[in-house]
Amino acid sequence: MFLWETAVGAGLRLRRAGLMKEPRTIVAVAYPLGRAGSSALMGLLKVASVHVGADEHLSKPAPMNPKGFFELPAQEEFLRHVYASVYPEISLPPCLAMVDEIGERYADDYMALLSRELGDRFPAGVKSQWFLTLPFLHRVRDDFDVRVLALSRNLEDQTNSLLQVYRQTDRPVLQVATPEFVSIYIQAWSQFGEQILNLYRFPTLAVSFDELMSRPLETTRTITDFLGLPGPPEERIRDWLDPSLTHRSAQEARSV
Repeated sequence: MFLWETAVGAGLRLRRAGLMKEPRTIVAVAYPLGRAGSSALMGLLKVASVHVGADEHLSKPAPMNPKGFFELPAQEEFLRHVYASVYPEISLPPCLAMVDEIGERYADDYMALLSRELGDRFPAGVKSQWFLTLPFLHRVRDDFDVRVLALSRNLEDQTNSLLQVYRQTDRPVLQVATPEFVSIYIQAWSQFGEQILNLYRFPTLAVSFDELMSRPLETTRTITDFLGLPGPPEERIRDWLDPSLTHRSAQEARSV
């Protein structure tokens, strides 16, 4: 199997020789905390022919996300290891120097993981939970065209949706979490994301989950134009972005 990490030096030599004209594209869907709409956006990328992983490498659907999460369990395990005590715990974000050092130390390991999970198919799409994969991707930008979709959601809706998730955990502190607590937490990680993006200066498109669901065709066109991809058929976009799922989830969250 093609190993992404070994392509770095080879890709640089080919590009210098003029033999590689188009870099391989990695699309990172970056967002603060959960319930931001990342699964809907990842599924849309799949509809737009972005490779997000084979079914056997992806986490399974659940009642809260019946269409699927489009997450790599191997990446989740990796992040829990290298960011232990920060991810996915209730924690303030680390400082930029800390995550940049982790990026330097573990970039090769992360790219080897993506090679195993995604193979050699591009453009490839992957979630960047809490923006924490971006320090790794920054290290390979000479050989990969890394583009970031910075996802956000209406703060009240994301807060209510997270509260619904927290009520179902076995952690007493989360079970009694208040909207104020959760909203502060979301905003802290949102600010961290802005700092990461300012530090690394990836080509970035801000995507509003609310706009994606209320104006699916126009927002999808903006996304595919940014990625240099042909837009999928309108019926496939409408079929994937089902607003009723979002409305139902929001109503259930408010009732908790």
